[in-house]
Parts: sequence; C-alpha cells; structure tokens
Amino acid sequence: MRITEALRELVHIYGLEGLFNRTLCTAVLAELAPGCERERSRIQTAFTCEAIDSVKEAMHDVTKAERFFQHAEHLMITVGESIPAVAAQTIYYFKRAFGFPSYREYDRENYGKVSEKEGESEIIYEGEIKDGKPNGICTAQFYRDGELYSQIESVWIHGKRNGYCRAVSVNEKMPHTEGFLVNDEFCGVQTITYPDGKAEKMVS
Repeated sequence: MRITEALRELVHIYGLEGLFNRTLCTAVLAELAPGCERERSRIQTAFTCEAIDSVKEAMHDVTKAERFFQHAEHLMITVGESIPAVAAQTIYYFKRAFGFPSYREYDRENYGKVSEKEGESEIIYEGEIKDGKPNGICTAQFYRDGELYSQIESVWIHGKRNGYCRAVSVNEKMPHTEGFLVNDEFCGVQTITYPDGKAEKMVS
C-alpha cells in the first residue's frame, strides 16, 4: 500500500486522533505500508519538529490550509533540518492523501466513472474507482431529470468521505460548504457560503 493510501486508511479507522497520535500513527503506517520506509521516516520527522501540528491546523480549517501547510514545510526545514525538496514532499503526502485543492491528482490506473440512483437523483462519480465504487479522489455530480444541480469534491474511502470536501450548488440557489470530513462527518471548522456571498463558520 502506498503512503497516501495508508494515511487515508488510518483516518478511516482511527480518525484524526489516530493520525496525530505519534505512537499509533507510526505503528499503523508500518503495518499498512511496510515498503514505504523512507516516507514513514519523513513523517516521523514531521512529528519531531512539530510540523505535524501545522498539518493538524490545516485540516481543522481547510480555508486556511495553504498557510498552515507552508508553515509545516518551514518547520521541516528550519527545525527538522530537511532540505526544501524533502520538506515539500513530506507535506505533499498529506495534501495528496486527503484531496486538498490543487493536489487532487487522479490515479490514472484506477480512473473511471460509475453512477447510482439515490431517490429521484442520479449520482455520477468520476475519479478513482475500485470494484465499481468511488475509492480515492472523486467528484460526485448530482442530476435530477437530467440536469446537474450539485456536486461534491472529496476523497472516498470504503464508501465514506474522508478528507477535504467541497459541496457546491450549480444553480447558486443553495449554500456552498467546505471542510474536512472523517467518515462523512465534519471535523473542525465547516465554512458555509450563501448565495448572497455571506459566509459563516461552524465548529464541529
């Protein structure tokens, strides 16, 4: 299993508490991704220099994520004594694993489309598909009577959203939501933007 897949699996099973618990994170990643020794060592450095705390803040409020990710890289370099390329790569593991904007890169080997019915709506998933289900970075588009009315960008693990999530109304009649989910539940700050442009933040 690749390190990004192992990070997703860890969060799916143990939540963010497990991800940011150094002992548990170390043990689970060693079990799930035994061949990724270099990547696991870099994540250990992120714990040692406390860059992991900035990663945690990025997930707490995704609207400020880029600032916190940059600070995490800075700590990797100045405290963890990593070269800039290694610091950037280490923080990239988290960005890629949990589908943050600008890092939503599909695994082309598993790329596809599937659809399912939910009440009067048809949902078309496009992105990383496994066994006919969304599994990884995907976009879900919701259609009613053949018209697209909403879409969700997130990361699906075992049928549940785990990671960055952005839900938008195509016709601008409904509010947009943005936040970080663990097993379909918002964790941290959920930002809701209304059609008139006003926004509010709710803390889970």
